[in-house]
Amino acid sequence: MARGESAFDGPLAGVTVKGSQISEGVATVNVEAFPGGEGSTGEPVYGVLGDGGRPLPPNTDGAAEAICARSADGLPVLAVRDLRIETARAATPEEGTVYKAGYYGAELRFEVVSGEERSTATLTDANGSDIVLDEQGVRVPTSPLVQGDPNVAQDVALAQPLIDVLGALYTFAVNAAAALSGLGTPVDISTLTTKIAPYLAAGSPNAPTTRAPGVRGAPGT
Repeated sequence: MARGESAFDGPLAGVTVKGSQISEGVATVNVEAFPGGEGSTGEPVYGVLGDGGRPLPPNTDGAAEAICARSADGLPVLAVRDLRIETARAATPEEGTVYKAGYYGAELRFEVVSGEERSTATLTDANGSDIVLDEQGVRVPTSPLVQGDPNVAQDVALAQPLIDVLGALYTFAVNAAAALSGLGTPVDISTLTTKIAPYLAAGSPNAPTTRAPGVRGAPGT
């Protein structure tokens, strides 16, 4: 291409993204213009530096759309949108919101705090669970864990490794109590077994089911 020549030698075209593939680590797409059926495969996607993605193929919910330039080599993509991403959003964006959204409702958004010249950053997963970064630090509003709550230390302490230790202590205490039964059960052993038992009993309200109450994840992970 000679200096000063444009890479685009024709008008723009509206297309539907029919599929995609990875070529040498780069996502390229197959497009079909509407109307008319003009199409091209393996087209590069131009956009914001460092910002990219690979759209889902068309399904009953719709397809990604794109604006292409017509060139001698095909239909290079200039911009893409997919209404399947927009309609799955967990929260309607307020004025001033800037976001990066994915399929099925997952997104990262920056929201202007009403009446103030600052924004919060919120990361939402596809299940609608949020992690918020603001002047209070990192918060998990959908979790019963609250910063500054004295119970947080207790909750976090109930990690699975500690529960395993408590289980071993409980067994030891019961065996020790049985061995010393002829001398009478010491008060400290009786107290220990009483306090530990609720955390080890299956189905007990106090029995941890995750690494800590309100935190998702299998015990011990």
